[in-house]
Amino acid sequence: MAGIEEKANAAEDDARVAREECHKANKCTHDLERQLMELAESVVYIKGGRHRRHPDYDDDSDTDADSIDNVED
Repeated sequence: MAGIEEKANAAEDDARVAREECHKANKCTHDLERQLMELAESVVYIKGGRHRRHPDYDDDSDTDADSIDNVED
C-alpha cells in the first residue's frame, strides 16, 4: 500500500511541475507575441512616416552618370 501511495504522490508532483512549466511557457509565448506586435508597429511607423521622400529634394531621375561627382571639369 505504501508503494502505491508513493507512486501517486510522485505522479502528483510530476503533474504539478508540468503545470508550472506549461504556465511559464505560456507566459513566455505571450511576452514574445507582445514584443512581436510592438516590433511590427515600429516597422509600420518607420515605413509609413519617417522615410517619405521629399518631392523637391529627392528625384528618382538622378543616375550615377548624372551625378555631380561624375562631372569632368
